[in-house]
Amino acid sequence: MIRKLFLPVLILLLTSSLAIAQRTVSGTVSDDSGGPLPGASVLVKGTNTGTTTDFDGNYSITVPNDQAVLVFSFLGYKTKEVAVGNQATLNVTLTEDSESLKEVVVSVLGFKENRDQVASTYSVINAESVLESKEPTVINALAGKASGLTITGTSADPGAGSVIQIRGVSSINGSSPLIVVDGIPLNNSNLEGFASDADGGISQQSRLNDINPDDIESIQVFKGASAGALYGSRAIGGVIVITTKRGKEGKLSISLNSTLSIDKINVKHPLQTKFGQGSNGVYSPTNANSWGDKISDRVGGEDVFNTSGQYFEAQDGTLYYPYASGGKHSTAVYTDSNFDQVFQDGLAEDLMLNLSGGTEKATFYFSASKKKKKGIMVNSNYVKNTFTFGNTYKYNDWLSSSAKVSYTNSRSNR
Repeated sequence: MIRKLFLPVLILLLTSSLAIAQRTVSGTVSDDSGGPLPGASVLVKGTNTGTTTDFDGNYSITVPNDQAVLVFSFLGYKTKEVAVGNQATLNVTLTEDSESLKEVVVSVLGFKENRDQVASTYSVINAESVLESKEPTVINALAGKASGLTITGTSADPGAGSVIQIRGVSSINGSSPLIVVDGIPLNNSNLEGFASDADGGISQQSRLNDINPDDIESIQVFKGASAGALYGSRAIGGVIVITTKRGKEGKLSISLNSTLSIDKINVKHPLQTKFGQGSNGVYSPTNANSWGDKISDRVGGEDVFNTSGQYFEAQDGTLYYPYASGGKHSTAVYTDSNFDQVFQDGLAEDLMLNLSGGTEKATFYFSASKKKKKGIMVNSNYVKNTFTFGNTYKYNDWLSSSAKVSYTNSRSNR
């Protein structure tokens, strides 16, 4: 009988001691001006016990003991931890975290401004997304990264130039935006625009492509007219502001990245197989203005060539002769059997090395990269080597200096 009574009494004592240890703490969470912060988070540190404040900033929470610590947090305000002690009422004031609320934008003037104070229409491109595209040139890497920004390649050749437009064509002569890198305007025009006879049919690059994408810290695309206040009519098509990386105070940081990617032709366009090459129904191996002879009307058999006159010798020593008059007899059509004579699988290789570091007074940044790309067209390739070194030195609170040297060597076979 005594044992039966002892067990309920023991359970009652344990429950009573637990109830005495746990207690409720209540209060109000407000801002610096005394206004309530509805929806503020109140959490018992080290546990999953928490609550939020009501519309008037009031809260009530159960704490396990007097040693408990409450963590108060609210979006845009600094988190605050308060020890409970023997207090039953705990009113807390949170201070605004200005750094988390104000995003900085580098204007075309080169000044840093708070995002909410910039009058121009702009977009911010994440530098990481530029790297993830694995494009060897910066311009093509910007494609699809900002609303209203259109990148049109002048050629499918690796390393070829591109045309940039913001919000479409804005003038008759051209509407490419002004590009400013670390406060210095760059020229994005291609020689003779698109590929032309003046440059041997090759579309040249913009100097923007000399930049190593891994050196880019931030990119802002300004679309408003006021964005070009400093550069006048040159900025009629908008402004793209690029800020490159600099050394940061701290221990030496070393980053080495290597990537390999493969390009394959996704879709092959259907080809007609009824007419041969030529013009106005007549076969011609050097003319493709319209249509040639009807393939089904040919006599069939092997083609006849004129081996007594001119010929072309390929690199492998193969000789190619012109057709004899009326010598086109074969009814064979283009198939994938000779597809690899024109197209191939593309291959891109990237190797990047970054070093940065410094002290409170001086910082440095160094980068080296090698980019190789084999195009999907046979005998098309692109190689670019870049080296960048920059340093900053702070003489005092109001005087500092910075310098940067970049070297780029690019070669292409297009």
